[in-house]
Amino acid sequence: LDTLTREVDLGEGVRARVTDTVGFIRKLPHHLVASFRATLEEAREGDVLLHVVDASHPDWEGQMRVVDKVLAELDLADRPTIPVLNKMDAVQDPAAFQARARELYPDAVFANTMRTDGLNELKAALRLRQRADSVTVIVRLPLSDGGRAASLYRLGEVVSRRQGEDGYELTVRLELWQVERLRAAGVDVEEAGTVARQRATG
Repeated sequence: LDTLTREVDLGEGVRARVTDTVGFIRKLPHHLVASFRATLEEAREGDVLLHVVDASHPDWEGQMRVVDKVLAELDLADRPTIPVLNKMDAVQDPAAFQARARELYPDAVFANTMRTDGLNELKAALRLRQRADSVTVIVRLPLSDGGRAASLYRLGEVVSRRQGEDGYELTVRLELWQVERLRAAGVDVEEAGTVARQRATG
């Protein structure tokens, strides 16, 4: 029961790391229950949980309730979660299904991985969530750290860049965990709003 983590492009310059945990298995053999729960423990590291369910399954509501219960037992019930109803192409009455799903899960998104545009709604929801959890900062780097400066274009959304004799100064929008990682590495990082206020009062 292994998990898989990979980086995905959400569009509009936004990227995310997605960890795919093992799917819920009804009547899981007793000796695998602990392993199943261990894979879900990785959800503790996520900024948002994607609760994916087969929309065409006749008992999709029951499946979602069971997983919700397991997440509650792992103290993850309060973690930001996006319910993802997949395989919408196999649903007989999509309009009625979506109405019922919205009633139970107002934040639900609907997906169809069999189509190239089948994940657009999910990507848009993740971009919105990511921007809500991000901040615009000023990152200052020496000229010798050009590699890290280039990596910021991959990690976030670079708003502006200046290069002077002392080094690089980039205004970039990053997720909070990325900002903390830069600071832990000794990088000079300051919130853009703080810099603007200092210049205004100076």
